[in-house]
Amino acid sequence: MINKAIQTKLEKALRDGTFQNPEQPSTEVDIIWLMANPVYAGIDPCPACVTEEALIKVFTRLINDVGVELAFKAMLTTLRQTYSLEEDIPDLPPMKAR
Repeated sequence: MINKAIQTKLEKALRDGTFQNPEQPSTEVDIIWLMANPVYAGIDPCPACVTEEALIKVFTRLINDVGVELAFKAMLTTLRQTYSLEEDIPDLPPMKAR
């Protein structure tokens, strides 16, 4: 069931650019950033710190809370932020959408 309060907070954070990797997660939106980031299941070059099954369960919960479209927007944002740090992953080849 969609949680309108959480959905509204996430939409606002995505819109105003405050949906970012939290140093000290303390808000619902901070937790969503962690829930939506698939690199924690081990996407090269990042080591896995959760199982794929756990990530899928958590992301399924996120979909139930905020809806499919918003959950995927959150995931894409986390991936863009994670992989935009060239100094952290210098060997990553540039890729373009087709």
